[in-house]
Amino acid sequence: MGLHHRHVHTPNRWNNVFGKCRINLIVFNSRYIATQQLADSIIKLIFTPIIGKILDKTNRNKGIQIALLINNFCVSISALVFAYCFHLLETTPDKKELQGHENIFLLIALIFSSMAKVASEIERMAFTKDWIVVLVQSSENSRLSAQNSIMNVLDQVSAALLPLFTGILLDTFSRIVCCVFVIVYNISSWIIESRILHTVYRDTPALKRRKSVDSEEIVEAQGNVSWIRSFKLYFNQKAWRPAFALAMLYFTVLSFDNLAISYGAKQGLSATALGTFMTAGSICGLLGNVSYTYFERCMGLLLTALIGFFLQNACAMTAGYSQVFFDSPLNITGYAENFELKSWPSRIISEIQSPSTRSDIIALPASQWPLSIILFFVGITFARYG
Repeated sequence: MGLHHRHVHTPNRWNNVFGKCRINLIVFNSRYIATQQLADSIIKLIFTPIIGKILDKTNRNKGIQIALLINNFCVSISALVFAYCFHLLETTPDKKELQGHENIFLLIALIFSSMAKVASEIERMAFTKDWIVVLVQSSENSRLSAQNSIMNVLDQVSAALLPLFTGILLDTFSRIVCCVFVIVYNISSWIIESRILHTVYRDTPALKRRKSVDSEEIVEAQGNVSWIRSFKLYFNQKAWRPAFALAMLYFTVLSFDNLAISYGAKQGLSATALGTFMTAGSICGLLGNVSYTYFERCMGLLLTALIGFFLQNACAMTAGYSQVFFDSPLNITGYAENFELKSWPSRIISEIQSPSTRSDIIALPASQWPLSIILFFVGITFARYG
């Protein structure tokens, strides 16, 4: 189970490679990257529940095998298209001869990347919310909490090692070689994981059975619950305040997404340096999980939550204040003076339709990194502990 869980997240981790490849192509177009991340989130929000309902009515093995195939296929196609984009940029001296063709291929790669993320999320939900529950119930010596703990540790270890490996890979080999490596890895992991899933399904009779619910009961339940009633039921629960607070906390959370990576790359950080920061952040997250158990036992849940909240926000504010440092590339005054609300949407649409492509990122030695950039990434890194 743990081996499969690691493979479930690993194809999605390769989006770090695509993120850095994407940054090499559109390094000076943060609006494009931000818009693409927004589109990714919206696509996941819309399609994940729909596909999840379909999988609930499908054979478990068939459903997860299809999600696995789509995930690895889309990742491989995206890597192949990225490789072709880099080939075009390397073999065409005059970029005007491309006539925007590389932007079309870039859009195709991003579409397949978004599809891979949806499939990866579906696969993760199917295994962690369905398969593992059935497997634990079928085993006399297994506990759900213990299995979740094992999977969380495996996930954190994968998150800690892969970014650093990705950074070294991108700094050592050409972008085309990196894309080919991703393709080979995904095909190999798909074959191995598919066999593991099939074996587990074959040897676990409980996975072949689903709890049947009478269709009349479903119709009756759906008829008694409206959107307004659902909201009222939610806010009548005692847990709505901490749940709502947790949702609002996401507005303050900074992460190592493609936007942050793009920002660091534009200021001269190498792929290895960015991968090192991401690895350090994952290690801090793992230490936070370990520390939580100790603090909660010694100080109680409330005080532990307040300490974590304070640490997380202190680090997030450090990253935020770094933008007003003397060597920060952010020019708030100039941006405010030149900002026009009428032309802002048209500029965004124009940059999305024809992003400027470049692959000449110059990495600076650590001694030449701007202090504002160091504080920004240090803040994000240690915020993971909180």
